Amino acid sequence: MPASTHSGEQVLALYRRRGKAEGHMGELKDTIGTSLPCTSRGRASEADVFARAQALLSLRLLAYELLHVLRAQMEAATGQGWSLRRLRERVLKAAAHVQRHARRLHVILERRAARLWRQLLGRRHRWRLAA
Repeated sequence: MPASTHSGEQVLALYRRRGKAEGHMGELKDTIGTSLPCTSRGRASEADVFARAQALLSLRLLAYELLHVLRAQMEAATGQGWSLRRLRERVLKAAAHVQRHARRLHVILERRAARLWRQLLGRRHRWRLAA
């Protein structure tokens, strides 16, 4: 990049965006894993193995996207940055007890996770589904 076309601030901004993208790719690999079925089991054809791998990858990408949306909501609710790992460990993997009473299910969460879930669900009125 010649100095005549890009200032130092522009180059720095580009490198920061690149670093952020690499961080997201690392999170994606950490979240969805890197293994896909590569061999057929039993009498499955190569097309069947490919279809299973494609379905598994699609499900994992959907899971990543949902986690990313939840992370953005947690960041907005708490005012601090959240990694996907932190979201999984502190919010989604929380210990809970489920009780059924009077045709209702009651989910009783540990105190720390309950506070985070309350913050997250407090924003649900702002959630919009795409058309």
